[in-house]
Amino acid sequence: MDLNLPNNNSSTVTILIPCLNEDKTIRRVVSSFKMQMPKASILVIDNGSFDNTVHEASSAGASVVVETRRGKGNAIETGLRMCSTDYVIMVDGDSTYDHMDANVILRELSSGYDMVVANRVSVSENAYRKGHLIGNRLLSTVQQKILGVEVVDTLSGYRGFRRNFVQNYVASSSGFEVEANLNIFASIVGAKVGNIDSNYGARHKESSSKLNTLGDGLRILLAVTKLMFNWRPLLMYSLIGSALLGISLTFLSIPVSEYLKTGQVLHIPTLIVSTFTLFFAAIMFFLGLIANQIVNFRIENARRDFKLFRS
Repeated sequence: MDLNLPNNNSSTVTILIPCLNEDKTIRRVVSSFKMQMPKASILVIDNGSFDNTVHEASSAGASVVVETRRGKGNAIETGLRMCSTDYVIMVDGDSTYDHMDANVILRELSSGYDMVVANRVSVSENAYRKGHLIGNRLLSTVQQKILGVEVVDTLSGYRGFRRNFVQNYVASSSGFEVEANLNIFASIVGAKVGNIDSNYGARHKESSSKLNTLGDGLRILLAVTKLMFNWRPLLMYSLIGSALLGISLTFLSIPVSEYLKTGQVLHIPTLIVSTFTLFFAAIMFFLGLIANQIVNFRIENARRDFKLFRS
């Protein structure tokens, strides 16, 4: 797909804007970033809008690509695959992020950070839905404390990348859980991550959020759980094994206590079920150890490749 993006030596930045039905705001977003960074390439990945988003973005001077596979993750994957500049700054097309901070992100990237994330600081009472705010804090805590992610606002859609990060990134999410995947990838490969504070405003009154608080929150939570199984298997299998062990010992105590008192086992089914449960608990611990060895091997290889590409 030929984008005819600028390829001169002074154009070292691509502004990547995934969007869906943002014709009320996309022109303003594109124009703001063109004013802030006149030499940057502006690439809009339209996710199948049925309004005038494509026309508005093109009229504002952006290169537009339509990604027919629905989902923000698919749009971002396509956009990143098309970027060949030294730096990429990703931002949503709803005009809630502060374009003035693009230079701050670029400065942090040029100083050596592989990924820089804008921590959203609300400047409007309507910037966040209450459910989204609670969900974001919960998921941020899970990723930071359990998965070792160094990102403050883990679901922020305003972030920048060095070329080495973009070229090595392995996409595995199609929807709004893409930010979680980017965070985990950064943690896995040992990327240098920076955080900045950035003003975050309310959406345009005629622009509606594509997030479904319950549905997307559940999808992101499931994605984080999947990522934990993929990259922290010993912890996850140990949790399952511990639960099975607790259940097994609780029910096994009944026939054991019975045998010690009477010399007989009357609750045969309880003995059988609890023994099988104990067996499965042992299997969970064993699987966790094996998976952990495999993951450690994958992590070492990923970090080695990332460092080689970075140098």
